[in-house]
Amino acid sequence: MGIQSTLVGLGGDIWASKRMLAIWPWPAVLVGKHSNAISGDDYRCFCRLLEPGDFLLTNCSSYFLSNFFIAKRNGTAFSHLAVYSGPVLGRRSDDTGFILKASPWLQVPGESADGPGRFKRTITHAISEGVVVEDLFDLFKHVDWAVAVRAWETKEQAAAIVKAGLGQVGLEYNFDFKPGGNPSSYCTELGAFCLKAAGIEEPEKRAAITSLAGIIIPAKGFKTSVYLADDYLVKFRAICCSMSCGDPDFSRRGKGKGFRKKLLEAPDASTFSLPNSARGE
Repeated sequence: MGIQSTLVGLGGDIWASKRMLAIWPWPAVLVGKHSNAISGDDYRCFCRLLEPGDFLLTNCSSYFLSNFFIAKRNGTAFSHLAVYSGPVLGRRSDDTGFILKASPWLQVPGESADGPGRFKRTITHAISEGVVVEDLFDLFKHVDWAVAVRAWETKEQAAAIVKAGLGQVGLEYNFDFKPGGNPSSYCTELGAFCLKAAGIEEPEKRAAITSLAGIIIPAKGFKTSVYLADDYLVKFRAICCSMSCGDPDFSRRGKGKGFRKKLLEAPDASTFSLPNSARGE
């Protein structure tokens, strides 16, 4: 494992903020207390509005290395993308909690959502361990800001996005952020792959700092053309966001035409009235 991949892995394993220091596996808090900005109302709002094939853009204040390495150095608000794969059949790993051998689950009317091997709300995303499937709730435990965007227009496109994402499970993480080499993917690259599979035009790549040398020496030669998470919000329709996204300091971090306007206008738990049937979910 190279220096860059080691540091990126550490960025996911060490959490640090002004109030807290922790190491993975969660919740091994050494100092302070972790208090993420996502609320139960946020989670219920996303559960009500998300549909398979949507993308989730997130950021966590405690991921200090990835925030500096990806978001701050490139002037973006969001640092991560996950594909909402929705209901799947599979098996939860006792060691990692990841959902193994996941396949789309088309629940028929009247069929129980409970039972072994049935997972109602899942995400597929590329993290330092590779491309994995997790429960949506596990993602929300680790983030402070989240927005959902929808690129698809038909159910066929949505299904193609989910199928493409699940088909990449097991790939290594693309620590170099460059095409070619061993089959691998970074998070927003996985999103672009899913869009191509569904016949949807992906956001344009932008020159971004993706190497340790680029952080130390801010020269164009150390930049790589990559997909940035903020551009998914700029290009596609916002479905909902966490109430924390209403913080002007956060919304001003983003780049791109209309980014801040789209983020602040996205429905959230304070503006979207949840039906009674959804409140118990």
